[in-house]
Amino acid sequence: MQQVSNFHAVQQTIGALTSDGKLRPEHSGVVAMVQGLASSVDDDPGNASLWREFRAGLETLRQIGLEGEQDEDEISVIIAALRGSASVRNEDDAGPVKSRGRGRKAGPTAG
Repeated sequence: MQQVSNFHAVQQTIGALTSDGKLRPEHSGVVAMVQGLASSVDDDPGNASLWREFRAGLETLRQIGLEGEQDEDEISVIIAALRGSASVRNEDDAGPVKSRGRGRKAGPTAG
């Protein structure tokens, strides 16, 4: 099996995020940082601090990739909460519907 460079792997990740529409112009700094770290790790694979920074950069890219998915999950939770636990009524088995009062009943007024 041929070993893939970290830079090449990062380029594939960036390409996938770009084609999915996840990377926006404001992410260019993160992209450049991760690309630079990938090259540095390829050049000096024994440098533990480079690996630590590189892993943090990869985690940032992963979070960028998950941004839209998390929003969709949160929206689904909100929609479910708004719908509540109302059940669908079977009209054949339903009895009369009780109406609620609309507040306080009018009583005698003092004059």
